[in-house]
Amino acid sequence: MRKVLLVTTGRTGTDFFQSLLDGHSQILQLTGSWFFHRFWEEAVCKDNLIDLVNEFVWHSCSTCNHIAKFKSYHNRMERWDQLGVNKDEFFEVDIDTFKDHMLHTLTDRELNSKNFFLAVNMAYGLTTKVDIMKTKILFYHIHHIKKIVEFKEDFPDFDVICMVRDPRNLLVSGIENWKRFNIKKYDSNFIFQILKRIFDESEPLLQYTENIKTMKLEDLHLFHRKVFEEFCSTYGLEVQDTMYESAYHGKKWWGDQLSVKYIDGFNRNIDKQKWQDKLFFHDNLLLEFILEDRLKYYGYPQKNKIHKIYLILVFFLVFLPMKYELKVFAHSFRNSVSAKARAASVKNCGKYYVMRISLYHKFILKKARKKIFLANSFLQKKYC
Repeated sequence: MRKVLLVTTGRTGTDFFQSLLDGHSQILQLTGSWFFHRFWEEAVCKDNLIDLVNEFVWHSCSTCNHIAKFKSYHNRMERWDQLGVNKDEFFEVDIDTFKDHMLHTLTDRELNSKNFFLAVNMAYGLTTKVDIMKTKILFYHIHHIKKIVEFKEDFPDFDVICMVRDPRNLLVSGIENWKRFNIKKYDSNFIFQILKRIFDESEPLLQYTENIKTMKLEDLHLFHRKVFEEFCSTYGLEVQDTMYESAYHGKKWWGDQLSVKYIDGFNRNIDKQKWQDKLFFHDNLLLEFILEDRLKYYGYPQKNKIHKIYLILVFFLVFLPMKYELKVFAHSFRNSVSAKARAASVKNCGKYYVMRISLYHKFILKKARKKIFLANSFLQKKYC
């Protein structure tokens, strides 16, 4: 069975995409994102199948709890406790049936990470009434690119779909949504990490596979029928009606808590430029210059006409603080309760300011040397 992994480069709609695939009769998958090999590394019951299956069901970490995949009201972050038209439903997957399928599948087989991973997907599918014999792909929402390294050790051959978005909206959405949800995230380190994911985009995937396709969040919302026609054609799937409704286990999904407002399916305004008052002129100019090839490749609008002379100018512009860097500095300094804390916040902001400059210079040089990697994209012909 062909294995297809889904990864993100920030707030790019991977959960939304999976919600559209949920319920497809030819796709074998576990609901939501999860990190199997993190569970496997931490598991303490590998010498006892029954105990290991129980440990899997109740496994919990800071970013994923497995019990929510069986009783969805335990996942409030994704609003799985507010499913359905009236936001008052949840889904349940029978744990005892799942365990029975796991034991039946793995009894008398070697108990290793590869077999256990496959058994989990098959048992979950059987429990949710999926006809296993009709499935054509195993879809794994692994979410983070770095987590692929362990997966590759078990399964060398796989495809990756990397969700992308206009880098300016991606930057602003990532900062503003997390700032509203958890103000403790609002610091220099977090802004730098968002920028790094944006600049790296899908390139880090090359160390794991060349079978990479990117999918624009904007295309998924605005041209979903064409996107799914190409997606299904790529993987030999039927285009099914469930692909046009954002739902989990047949119950309407309204987006996660980070979105603040409830999201009702496809957004016709997804490409609206929400970043303009959040960035300085030089912030956008630098992003448009450094990421010029990517913006053109994906058909994203540019405010500035880029000239070669900018190559000299931008080496100096990168030293100007970003609007967000100044805001974070003011926020950190204002909320420091002592002189020692203020000194620490100044040191921290300075550290990531220098790291951001280094990041920009690195990608300016890559642009000058024409070393920018851009993976094939769904609907790429639309922009050629």
